[in-house]
Amino acid sequence: MCCVATDKGEKLTEIVLTIAHLDHTPEHNDPSNLMAMCQRHHLAYDQAHHTTTAYMTRKARANTLELPL
Repeated sequence: MCCVATDKGEKLTEIVLTIAHLDHTPEHNDPSNLMAMCQRHHLAYDQAHHTTTAYMTRKARANTLELPL
């Protein structure tokens, strides 16, 4: 278990629960492809995917997409 909030004299933190698509395909909603994660761990899980899609977005905006061979 991660990101557990307690009230033992500590500052309480709101934890945002998100649902991650394990294969990064939003249309694939089979329960075996979904996992509940806190927002922090969901972003960490998706980091490589976000890096790739951001790169492709920048290339598309610059009209410099590479053509497949």
